[in-house]
Amino acid sequence: MKKSLLTMMIAGVLSTSMTWADQSSHVGSQVLGANEIIDRLQPKVKTRGIRINQPAQTAVNTQQPAAQPAAQQVVEQPVQQIQPVQQVQSVQQVAAVEQPAPAPTISMEINFGYNSAQLTDQSIAQLAPLGQALQSQELAGFGFMLEGHTDASGPDSYNMSLSEQRALAVGNFLYQYYGVDPSRLNILGRGETALLDPSNPTSGVNRRVSITTLTN
Repeated sequence: MKKSLLTMMIAGVLSTSMTWADQSSHVGSQVLGANEIIDRLQPKVKTRGIRINQPAQTAVNTQQPAAQPAAQQVVEQPVQQIQPVQQVQSVQQVAAVEQPAPAPTISMEINFGYNSAQLTDQSIAQLAPLGQALQSQELAGFGFMLEGHTDASGPDSYNMSLSEQRALAVGNFLYQYYGVDPSRLNILGRGETALLDPSNPTSGVNRRVSITTLTN
């Protein structure tokens, strides 16, 4: 069966050091079109910054003036001692440095049955354009992290397991109905460890699945 095949083939849980993007990536229950999803998940061109290179030190002339021959008569006043050449700082070099752009992320408030990883009709409507987007030529060469999140109601261990099952349900849907290669999908359950609205830990906005483009 395709579902069991995906469960076995899908990449294992990655390090929890992956961080949650800011709230600007959260679209809630809004249904995005495939083209908009492509635009949001397609990696952007790296930005360029500057790096200031330290200048090389200029040599300092500390050599004293040559002594006059003993036989030479000095008629005029002695020449004043030549002071060492002042150190001149060269113009600093400015080099362009590429700064990695943030990994593109979309966070969706996917609806599931109560205490269930079963997708609802509304969540399927949300995920259909996502499946189309992942089939596109623009995103064909990328892998993606699917992160499941819950609110803070319920035991931590239960929420962690439920969030992973929900992320896996999304991955199974993308594989079964849109043929997304399981090797492109990584599943991670975050439970209640990355609440979108920490001030309201039981809010439905915290129950979501995010998808992040893996650019490395």
